Amino acid sequence: MLAAMLAFPTAALLSVLCGLPLGAGAPRPVPIVGGEEVPVDEWTSVVAILSQETVSTASLCTGTLVAPRVVLTAAHCLSHEPKLSEMAVVFGDSIYTDDERRIAGVERYGIYPTACVEDCKSDAWDFGYVILAQDAYGVDIIPPLTTQDEWDETMHVGDEIHVVGFGTVHDAEEDPLQTTADVGHKRIMTTPIDTFSKSRREFRAGGEGQDACGGDSGGPAFVRLSSGEYRLAGVTSRGVRPCGTGDSVYGAPYPILTWLREETGADLLPDDCPDGGCLVMAEPATGCAISRERESLAWALPLLVFARRRRQTRCPRR
Repeated sequence: MLAAMLAFPTAALLSVLCGLPLGAGAPRPVPIVGGEEVPVDEWTSVVAILSQETVSTASLCTGTLVAPRVVLTAAHCLSHEPKLSEMAVVFGDSIYTDDERRIAGVERYGIYPTACVEDCKSDAWDFGYVILAQDAYGVDIIPPLTTQDEWDETMHVGDEIHVVGFGTVHDAEEDPLQTTADVGHKRIMTTPIDTFSKSRREFRAGGEGQDACGGDSGGPAFVRLSSGEYRLAGVTSRGVRPCGTGDSVYGAPYPILTWLREETGADLLPDDCPDGGCLVMAEPATGCAISRERESLAWALPLLVFARRRRQTRCPRR
């Protein structure tokens, strides 16, 4: 259970509970299609970020609590510069709650300096953060991938990610009769990684009825280690319309952890690598990864070049 937190402004809270539609103004984020609802006591670090007094997929994003007061999310969720008085972070399995202990006020927020928030190509650096007004307690924080061994074990084409978010289960463009009841409930879906960007700072996954969609932007993509522990491997950035017909794009948070530390004080890097330069995000040169038909052969040469700089090469444990 969360400790008592700063209450969300009354007018905004009433809007959340009533599920009123949103007018134009905020950018449209990318909900989970083909997923399952999450019980209130699972994936407790995954939160909903509301940026206006009314709720829809345009005013809703997802984020991950990575420190007692720090939520990692996508830059495009914050680029419209929402008012702090109209923002809230909601814990639990749904935004429709009357438990004020699950609703946190927002002290400030920020986005990565070079983030792309519209018509983005590869490596958008789509990261942002939200600082809560008070610490959150009783939440199981899942750390990001920061070591070479964990990256080598989990981050290959064909490896599964677990995407959690508060988005809708229908694409509004395809289903104009969609109600707000479809939005704001925490869901999870599992899908394999399809491809990586050349730099491997981003990866693609989804399609075939399993995908992120409107409202899931900024939410986590988790991977599971052989030990059974989970790690934060990606932040949901963007996707295709309608949802479920193609891949969504996820940004690996490791390259921005030094910036996040400078901005928020949250140090998520290992003690033996405080400068964040120890993890090489390249495929092994020996072909340990699973190949798929949708993986482009164009990635082969740059991956081999990156692989030469690895300090160690190992196959992922299954």
